[in-house]
Amino acid sequence: MIKKILLLLLFVSAIKAQPNLDSLLISINHFDDTLKVKYLTDLSFEYRSKNPQIALKYGKKALEIIDRLATDKYRSEAYNFIGVVYGNIGELDSAVHYYRKALQVAETIKDSLQIAYTLNNIGDYYHKTSLYSFALEKILQAYDIFEKFNDREGMAYTLNDIGEVYFKQNHFDRAMGYFQEAEVLRRELNDKRGIAKTLINQANVLINRNQFDEALNLYEYVLELADEIGYTKGKSWVYSGMSLIYKILKRYNLAIEFSKKSLEIDLEIDNKYGEIVDYNELGRIYFELGDFNNSEIYFDLARREAARTGHLDQLMVANKAFTQLFTAQNNYRKAYESMVEYEELKDSIFSTETSNHIADLQTAFVEERKNRENQILLRLVDYEKSTRIYLILASILTLIAVIFMISKYKTQKKANELLNDLNDSKDKFFSVIAHDLKNPFGALMNISELLKSDYNSLTENERIELVKSIFESSKDINRMLNDLLTWSRSQKGEVKITKEQLNLNEIIKRAKAPYDLVAKNKNITVKIDIDPNLEVFADKYILEIVVANLLHNAIKFSHSNGLIIINAKEKDGRTNLIVRDFGKGIDKDTIKQILLSTKSVTTEGTQQEKGTGLGLKISKEFLQLHGSILSVESEVGKGTAFTVTI
Repeated sequence: MIKKILLLLLFVSAIKAQPNLDSLLISINHFDDTLKVKYLTDLSFEYRSKNPQIALKYGKKALEIIDRLATDKYRSEAYNFIGVVYGNIGELDSAVHYYRKALQVAETIKDSLQIAYTLNNIGDYYHKTSLYSFALEKILQAYDIFEKFNDREGMAYTLNDIGEVYFKQNHFDRAMGYFQEAEVLRRELNDKRGIAKTLINQANVLINRNQFDEALNLYEYVLELADEIGYTKGKSWVYSGMSLIYKILKRYNLAIEFSKKSLEIDLEIDNKYGEIVDYNELGRIYFELGDFNNSEIYFDLARREAARTGHLDQLMVANKAFTQLFTAQNNYRKAYESMVEYEELKDSIFSTETSNHIADLQTAFVEERKNRENQILLRLVDYEKSTRIYLILASILTLIAVIFMISKYKTQKKANELLNDLNDSKDKFFSVIAHDLKNPFGALMNISELLKSDYNSLTENERIELVKSIFESSKDINRMLNDLLTWSRSQKGEVKITKEQLNLNEIIKRAKAPYDLVAKNKNITVKIDIDPNLEVFADKYILEIVVANLLHNAIKFSHSNGLIIINAKEKDGRTNLIVRDFGKGIDKDTIKQILLSTKSVTTEGTQQEKGTGLGLKISKEFLQLHGSILSVESEVGKGTAFTVTI
């Protein structure tokens, strides 16, 4: 079997140089029918643009063998390829006939990918007949299936075709976005023909932005690529685009030269749509030159062929051109008739209803992609939950390694404290999304790896700096874990309110203790100005969490050598606890987000300190559960005062 395939591959290479169906059939006569079908359909697709007539022969011969095999396995694909060829030569009715047969077969045998390719081809039919909203609808349906199966080749096709629909609707920025997405996928797949096609489309957008030099550079690149891979149709589109640029620049000799080069190729490969575009373009060039006779000849060719094949967009272009031509010739009756036809076509192609439908489809498409991304994130969360034990073990081992290195420079007591912190925080990992911890743990691993591998070559100062970095990263992780665990508990409804008489001074001192070193490092003074006997009726856990978060926030946004004042006042049976700093301050929009938004708010501190952004959100929600209120007053550059009304 392997020998047969190798012989066939060698033969196919020869066939591509000079296609001959009879000699091909003779040479593969002794091969398995399934293998014959596969290579005949592949050759049909290969020659769809180079030689459409031989492509049709290959495709229809494949169908004969499929009929003999009495199988539908390759039937849908063969129908699709034949339909594509008919579409290229402008026989759009025949094209859609085969597409519908392909869809019927694909749905019968439940071949999802063939359903997707067929939907995309039907979208291409609607595109060529200027039914843009129907085209977009079918192409988006195809994209959904391709994305579901991660068929990146199919996704690239659909993204490019979506861009072409928007291009025809003059939404150039949106079109460019889809063309660039398609290019990324095609470069990943090393699909040189696809890359060339999408770069041609990007160059067309650049022309409409009047970026002619950039467009010409792209066209030159595509010409080299097209020569390399034998993409004849691509060269035709390049020459057509270059002709348009030179016409705009009024370099008419070059415009005519490139337009005729394009026409010569399109006639040779029977690319009907390209042929009509070339007729219209030559007509416009001769019109601008004042050569009305040649202009009318080419416009007439364009109009007749567009009307015959159903390419309504080019029929509209021809009618508009005739309106201008007949007006210039003072033939106002014909000018009026052409104008009426032009307006009718324009209204049908670019109607408000069509534009609204396209806008609705785009909105639905964007929403669907967002929903799909959310579903992927949810699946990732589920996966992370199922493997959290492994994450915990890996994290614990990493931290143990860090502790081991720190123990060389810290007392055994401090190492034991870190180990106790590790044991205390172990349960917190169950509520942590893995990617939230990736960066800080990565930093710890990199630093500890450096200490491990280069320990003897490092100076004492370098070791101390690395240990300091480890401490800072550990501190950030600890804060993140605390925030995430607390947030998780609140979301699960695990926070229970138990109020009792509490000494406010003692609560604040306990909440402040973990931040004494942080404040000292920034040389910040924290002053507590509260009556030693002041008591409040509150939940101890919630009050400590809130005070700790507010104090952490105040230190974060205070400048070095700053001052933080914590005081409290009783009024009308309520206690107002105030945490005031004189640092960076908060603008009005951010204050509004803190008090009203459902999202967490985070910004960098005065020394680029990071945070999860959950601290203030947790405080606000805990106080709501507690029946208390969080308010804030601030002025940018002068400081902030958070007030807790208990």
